[in-house]
Amino acid sequence: MSKTGTEHSTWTSLTSDVNTSVSNIFDMIPLHFSYTDLALFKNFSENYITLLNGSLATLRSYSVSDVHHMNQASENKVSDDSAGAGKFSGGGGM
Repeated sequence: MSKTGTEHSTWTSLTSDVNTSVSNIFDMIPLHFSYTDLALFKNFSENYITLLNGSLATLRSYSVSDVHHMNQASENKVSDDSAGAGKFSGGGGM
């Protein structure tokens, strides 16, 4: 019979990889034009890059929180499995 349960170290390794990947997404550097009077370029640089960088900051913050909660869920699952295994008498079958 194969082993069942949650491998906490594998789980935290995966969530750590996700967190590292998300935290390595860097903000976009604002574009600076020496001269332009085209509103589309001004709006893109002044508004959209700022919005994108704000969204990236929110994503990084969410990722840190989510990884923490996912690791806590893994710890809880390991504890629950351990407690359940202590009550399991085995044998039986169908």
